[in-house]
Amino acid sequence: PILRTALQDAPSGMTRPDETAAPRDRTVRRTRPAANVEAYDAYLRGRYLNQRRGEGHRDAVAHFQRALELDPEFAPALAGLAEAHLWLAISMVLPPAEAFTRTRRHAQDALALEPNLAEAHYLLGEIAYWHEWDMDAAERHVRRALALEPRNAETLQLSARLNVSRGRRQQALADCNAAIEADPVALGTQWYAVVLAYLLGDYDSAIAAAERVIARDASYADGFRWRGKARCMTGDAQGALADLQMAASFGSALPWLSAETAVAQCLTGNVAETRRIRDELIERGDRSWIPPSAIAIVEQALGDYDAAFRWLERAYETRDFLCVVLPVEGMFELPGEGRDRAMVDDPRWHDLIRRVGMISAPVSG
Repeated sequence: PILRTALQDAPSGMTRPDETAAPRDRTVRRTRPAANVEAYDAYLRGRYLNQRRGEGHRDAVAHFQRALELDPEFAPALAGLAEAHLWLAISMVLPPAEAFTRTRRHAQDALALEPNLAEAHYLLGEIAYWHEWDMDAAERHVRRALALEPRNAETLQLSARLNVSRGRRQQALADCNAAIEADPVALGTQWYAVVLAYLLGDYDSAIAAAERVIARDASYADGFRWRGKARCMTGDAQGALADLQMAASFGSALPWLSAETAVAQCLTGNVAETRRIRDELIERGDRSWIPPSAIAIVEQALGDYDAAFRWLERAYETRDFLCVVLPVEGMFELPGEGRDRAMVDDPRWHDLIRRVGMISAPVSG
């Protein structure tokens, strides 16, 4: 049976134009096998770690590099290496410019060996989305990847994200459900339904979907994190704080989780703790890469909009990849401490969103 999580209202039976390339009940792969068993074993170990997300991607890099030492022309291992660096960027383990550059290079090298490798086309789509801020290029790569592999869950999730940016709500929901159909067992596809509901502003559905994820795995930190974010938006500040602190208790040092926790602290009246977290993030930024957007959202919560916009300008100048989701990050819609209006009402906000250029229409039905 199809697992539907939060997205019950997505239209069923939608057929993508490129799905005629292959039957929907199987995945098409056009890759040559590894030259030897040891190389393939190293590749599989890397893929397992990639699917787990987080710090394990450093170890995944080592496995893919081992596979390539044994078989330098094994294109899927190059694509795996590209994906590992993509997640090292998104997990904020490596500076984005460095990690995204490596992702692009490895994906392009994979395509030079196998032009029809769907994973490599998908990864170039992620680069176009997160780093190049080019929706048209991202959509071209997505279409190519889905023509080669229509049931790839990661590509369908990227397609959903692009449809949110394009204002195509129902198509975003359909893509998210198609990803769940393609991989109904993985928690990642279920978790993505939480994220998509949040990005679409459907916070009650995001909470319900997060609860289903947590019911399946009570140690899944992102389930608590995104339920906490959604609870902030529904006015349940205490519940939000409890969820975000629970997510942190699993060992995550993600700067945006710290920032979101600071927002929840401010909403519960603990302004001093919000300031402490802001100062800690700034100090961490002296030692390692911290997305300026994370500090901006804390300054926003504290009601210092001028400081928040200074950090957002730094985010824009350094190509902080999270700039692409600013238009759909609900926390910026919350009025800051002592403020009657939110930052999103400020002309400086609209100018920044226009310059990033990743929203082409309001999200609608």
